[in-house]
Formats: sequence, C-alpha cells, structure tokens
Amino acid sequence: LLLYGLGYPILVCLRIILYADIFSRNTLSLLNEEKNTLVYVKTGDTVYHGPLCPEIIDEVDIDVIDLYTAKKNNYTQCPVCFKSEK
Repeated sequence: LLLYGLGYPILVCLRIILYADIFSRNTLSLLNEEKNTLVYVKTGDTVYHGPLCPEIIDEVDIDVIDLYTAKKNNYTQCPVCFKSEK
C-alpha cells in the first residue's frame, strides 16, 4: 500500500488493520468458546450430542470431547439435540 502523507491511502491502511484486528478477536473468541464447550460422542461414532440428548441418555460408552475437536475431526452434530440451531 502506498502512503502519501496524511491522505486517503493512510486511512485505507488503518481501516484494513482495524478490520483485521476485529476479525482476529472474533475468531479467537469463537475458538475459545468451542474449546470450552463439551459434547458427547458414542464410542466409535462420529456424531456429537448435547448433554441432555435422548439419543445418548442411556448410553454407557460415551466419550466427552470439546466442540473444537469434534469439528476438527469432521464430526456432525446430532439432528435431534441441535435441531433448533439449523
């Protein structure tokens, strides 16, 4: 980017830096939220559930992982307990 004194190019640079900072903060916030949210997966399955899902309520072999890991491993959300988010 060209910087010509105190003109328009400086404002463009500052605006780009500001938007990049806002985007990175929002991304970091979402990442932290996903790492602090626990989901439940039947052993050997690739569908994650919320804590009160009727699909897993009587299951014995349940793995507890964070939402970030579930998404990173391409697990899908349960259509029963996450239906309101669609």
